Amino acid sequence: MKRDQHSINFIEQEVLFPFEPYECQLEFMSKVIEALGNEMNTLLESPTGTGKTLCLLCSILAWSEVTTSSGYKITSKQSYTPPFAL
Repeated sequence: MKRDQHSINFIEQEVLFPFEPYECQLEFMSKVIEALGNEMNTLLESPTGTGKTLCLLCSILAWSEVTTSSGYKITSKQSYTPPFAL
């Protein structure tokens, strides 16, 4: 049995989601795409059972598909050296 994909657009990015998303899932995916687009670190939290993993996977896959097809390359702005090694 094939499920219908729900298409959600965030900042000109189409995210396919296997279910009708809840409001908290829409907000979560929006923040993930915003952080990826701005090359920012972000901390996202949501209660147990709200679909964090699914939201993260769907939004990252959508962002990756768009950026790789447009020739976008991820480069590190600066290298990180840990203060000490174990």
